[in-house]
Amino acid sequence: MSAKKILTLKSRFEEIKKLNRFLKEFFKYHSLDTRNKLAIQLSLEEIFNNIVMYGYQGEKQHEIVFHFENKNNVVTISIEDDGISFNPLTRAGPEITTPLQDRQVGGLGIHLVRSQMDHLSYQRKNNKNILTIKKNVK
Repeated sequence: MSAKKILTLKSRFEEIKKLNRFLKEFFKYHSLDTRNKLAIQLSLEEIFNNIVMYGYQGEKQHEIVFHFENKNNVVTISIEDDGISFNPLTRAGPEITTPLQDRQVGGLGIHLVRSQMDHLSYQRKNNKNILTIKKNVK
């Protein structure tokens, strides 16, 4: 059975509370296990925070739209924003073997999402970034 839901948030950090309330209900409805819930929640929090922090260059009045679907034991979430063009999939992974004090800042969030999700894709369409993440939940 497929169930589609849409969540629209403003591009403000405090909106993460709405995201987490939505996820709590989504997880409950779909009876997801703790491991999958944590992977999805952590990934979405990271993506949302990065969009708000870097996507709008200080502008505050934007919307970030999440499209959720759970079909055939795969949770698919597309995150759509009208921020600056950014394809996180073209970024090289961080150097995690270098001592912490010698590492460049940034890149760990993308690495985290890649490690938690089973599939990621990106497209720029109609002046919007659309990042789609998928998690096998069976």
